[in-house]
Amino acid sequence: MTKQAKKLRDMELEELKIKLESAKKDYAKEIVKHKTGSRNEKAVSLSVLRKNIARIMNIITEKEYAVLKTENKKEKQNKEQK
Repeated sequence: MTKQAKKLRDMELEELKIKLESAKKDYAKEIVKHKTGSRNEKAVSLSVLRKNIARIMNIITEKEYAVLKTENKKEKQNKEQK
């Protein structure tokens, strides 16, 4: 696991969603710069930005799945107790 992924996994779900929106906006800006030819030498590559967005989306999915899994366990326990 990379340091970046570990930092993302330590974040709350809402923080990740905010970070995802920010990353998507940055990607859109870089695409415009790329299309207009106004990118500078130090600009982040588009593939790196896409990978960051995918990484964030995967971690959000993992966290949402974990929440659903715990909710389903609780429901099963409640049904068994009745």
